[in-house]
Amino acid sequence: MPNLSQELIVNPMHLPTRRSRTGAAAVEFALVVPVFLLLVFGIIEFGRAIMVQQILVNASREGARAAAVDGATKSSVEKVVKDYLKGCSVKSGGDDVVVSPDPSKARSREEITVSIAVRFSDVSWMPPFIYDDYLRAATTMKSEKLE
Repeated sequence: MPNLSQELIVNPMHLPTRRSRTGAAAVEFALVVPVFLLLVFGIIEFGRAIMVQQILVNASREGARAAAVDGATKSSVEKVVKDYLKGCSVKSGGDDVVVSPDPSKARSREEITVSIAVRFSDVSWMPPFIYDDYLRAATTMKSEKLE
């Protein structure tokens, strides 16, 4: 009577041996890793976009608060917004903060809007492959000027 383990080794046509799958793990790894890395980096970039959007909202809110106070000027409001963005490590150019109307010329209870726009490629941690638009935020508050 033949030994069962010898029968399996002698007749490899019925059952696959370990040697027939030597490169399968490498091929599967090569197929899965690019998709996995794309997913991970996409999650990181999406999180960064959400974070910068929230920073822009907070900066526009701080600017609107500064604009609503009596004695505020357009340049002082822009400085408040740019200082906030700089403190959060968000690069901003010269034309990305808009204060409308000028707080020094606003009447009592007139609405003053502070808008910010920053290009996503300027704040992205990686090269933007898909999304390269502006992130925008705006806040409106009423002037507290006494008349």
